[in-house]
Amino acid sequence: MPQFFSEKEKRKAQVSGKSSCMVTLPKKWVAEMGLQQGDPLTLTRQGPSSLLISCEPTMSEREKSAASLRISQKDSMDWTFRKIISLYLLGYDQIEVKSSEGTFTNIQRTSIVSQVRRRLVGTEIISGSNDSIMLQILTGYSGVSVEHALKRMLLIISEMRRDLMSVIGALNHDLAMELIQKDDEVDRFSIYIMRQLNSSISKGSLPEGFEDAKEVISYIQLARMMERAADHVSKLAKTFAEETELVESETFSRISTMNSLASELFDGAVLSVFKRDLGSIERTIEISKAFPKLERELVEAVESGMLPKHRDLAIILHTLHRFVDIAVEIDELALDLSISRVAGRELETSSRDRVELALTQ
Repeated sequence: MPQFFSEKEKRKAQVSGKSSCMVTLPKKWVAEMGLQQGDPLTLTRQGPSSLLISCEPTMSEREKSAASLRISQKDSMDWTFRKIISLYLLGYDQIEVKSSEGTFTNIQRTSIVSQVRRRLVGTEIISGSNDSIMLQILTGYSGVSVEHALKRMLLIISEMRRDLMSVIGALNHDLAMELIQKDDEVDRFSIYIMRQLNSSISKGSLPEGFEDAKEVISYIQLARMMERAADHVSKLAKTFAEETELVESETFSRISTMNSLASELFDGAVLSVFKRDLGSIERTIEISKAFPKLERELVEAVESGMLPKHRDLAIILHTLHRFVDIAVEIDELALDLSISRVAGRELETSSRDRVELALTQ
């Protein structure tokens, strides 16, 4: 696996021809990385004062991209799959799962195969025996970009919120189970996004469309926030999957209004990350201030006896409140990204103006 290095060297730029500059590379680095004359290097501009030079991985690095995981029949399947996910996130292209006892139980084999197919994008089971399962992560898998995966997550979460109202309002237990399964889809895309972005950072390169490492880390945070939001919806659906007490119509109407507001906030916040529109970010923050008032009015109506109390009202309000909190967190993330990009461009323009001024003097 690729490792992180913090070595630094200073080199002076040398003029080559009339319009190009040349920079030499330290001999030690060239030898360690196995670079040869004529090897292609990729130069990436990262903001106004940073350049990234990267090369293709050597054969030895590619060979190291395989991991082996030994599991016991005593291990829980949840713990086993968490370890598989960790290796997936670390960027390994091949993962071999082996049995410590020399053979898998039927439950172990079935669970591993099922979880891999449901939750790990771009992963194939290429071989299997009584004591080993080989997973291959397709390194060239590019059918889903990071932004497309995030938008797909947003669409699924929107469907989950809409279905949640049908689950609460009509006690639709079958729909509640479908909603819980959709949470697995959100997890699947979230894990995929974190693998793609973590892999880029560890290799010292940026994914296409990203300007700097800070932006990459922000998108990882976004994926995690969206996953948390889906988890809250799924937990409430699990509660109502066995609920038999209907929510009173007026109470449900108010809950539905609060859900619509929370949905508007969440969708707007996520889209603001993509658009970097300061006006949209400000509007989302302003809209969020209306939610506490709606929540307070409902609680007061129940406490005063105007509306009947439902045993699950507290968890409903908690879920909606957390959804709004996450939306505000995402909006603040969008604000940070937008300000950073604007500030970077202003700095770049200022630096260019100083250079042009020096040339004219």
